[in-house]
Amino acid sequence: RATPLRAARKRTLLDESEERSLSDHSVTSSAKGDLEVAEACPDGSFVKIRNKGKKELSLGGYQILRKAGDQETIFKFHRTVKLGPGEVATVWSADAGADHDPPRDIVMKGQKWFVADTFTTALLNTDQEEVAVSERTRRQVSTSALRHRELAHKFPRREQLGEIREGDENCRIM
Repeated sequence: RATPLRAARKRTLLDESEERSLSDHSVTSSAKGDLEVAEACPDGSFVKIRNKGKKELSLGGYQILRKAGDQETIFKFHRTVKLGPGEVATVWSADAGADHDPPRDIVMKGQKWFVADTFTTALLNTDQEEVAVSERTRRQVSTSALRHRELAHKFPRREQLGEIREGDENCRIM
């Protein structure tokens, strides 16, 4: 009878690293009256102004001022634009592909909303006073992980390589 060989062990070291980067936005906003900057799209497609009051308000002569880094966009509302209670007016960048359907959807002519890591969108009344403002700041969150693993492999015993074992006469593993 052959003596089986002990299994030999081979160790494999495995280092794995992983890095993830996520970004989100922090938004702070305030309003002095019933009009508010409801949303300022982070990619610069649109700005939404909402009437959160209980009566119709005129936006005629009001302006939206966007400051992003050293760039700014100014949009002035037409004198006939009004918002009923709870209604929203969306002002779209010229390149956003939206349909012009005032007073709810207004597409700027040849202008776009600039964006940066931090940008401010303000609604100014006819006296150029700030009545609502929204500031959006991009936050970058990065994580990285390093894993160190050791894998053990067994080499097959001689009997598993086709040696005849007692009781298994005529049986070979090929």
